Amino acid sequence: MSDCFLRFLTQLPASQREVLLLHDLQGFSGPEIADQLRISLHNVKIRLHRARSRLKHALTEGCDFTRNERGVFVCEPKHED
Repeated sequence: MSDCFLRFLTQLPASQREVLLLHDLQGFSGPEIADQLRISLHNVKIRLHRARSRLKHALTEGCDFTRNERGVFVCEPKHED
């Protein structure tokens, strides 16, 4: 992961970041996360939705996205003019 992406990821509330990492990066299912964190499946879904929404907004506002010479998607901090 790029430093730019990680910077915004770490700014998420811990409860949202935890669910996002478990689901999107580690591949746990909603019920597995609910069981592991001892929260309801409904709460897992809410936290995941909020985390994705916040992260998308932060990345859109703070990053420029390009592809490098190998075609890999790259996130860079926006440069202020």
